[in-house]
Amino acid sequence: CSCVVVLGQQGPVFVLEPPSTLVFSNTTGSQLSCSAHGSPTPHVTWITSPDQRPVTAVPGL
Repeated sequence: CSCVVVLGQQGPVFVLEPPSTLVFSNTTGSQLSCSAHGSPTPHVTWITSPDQRPVTAVPGL
């Protein structure tokens, strides 16, 4: 067993966490927000469920 402490680092902490499920229609649309902080700065990635693929922009929307 071993332990390493790296000073100046902090795991990500959600400042604004989106809901786990979002239901929307093509006529209403929707907006999701997410914010986190930490050191090093966290990178937020949106993924689809259940296949866990990265979300990409849809041209024209």
